[in-house]
Amino acid sequence: MPTSNFYSGMPLARDEALRRDAAALARLCADPNSRVLAVWRTRHQVTGTDAPRPVWHSGAPALSLLAESETWTLLGVAGGIAHFAVDVSHIEEPEAAPPLAGRGSFVDLRSIGPLLSRAEGSVMAYARGLLYWHARHRFCGVCGSATESIHGG
Repeated sequence: MPTSNFYSGMPLARDEALRRDAAALARLCADPNSRVLAVWRTRHQVTGTDAPRPVWHSGAPALSLLAESETWTLLGVAGGIAHFAVDVSHIEEPEAAPPLAGRGSFVDLRSIGPLLSRAEGSVMAYARGLLYWHARHRFCGVCGSATESIHGG
């Protein structure tokens, strides 16, 4: 019997209208209730080994990550709370850098995917995919101009 992709079925609303509203995005980036998933060189920050869970930053740590990251994307909204992914690849040792220190280790999603819930796995795969794309497409393939991240990433 065929099965669906384990990383499908993301539970966050991607909300195209919100993505086009720069003022609303700025408010969400400054909202301490927003949640941020840190990705370092395509690896996710997680806690636990037998039952890993993604580390979602909120409050001051989340605001700091959003403000200091050159590359971030709005993953979506659930329950009125915005969920972002930030690329922290510019940090040489992320597990020692505030606000990431002491919160977990960075691991490849493929090594823990089967241990996650479908919802967690799909959000993490979506975050990794978007940030990977941004890292690999810094310039237009047609004209060579620098690309610009708009509409919430």
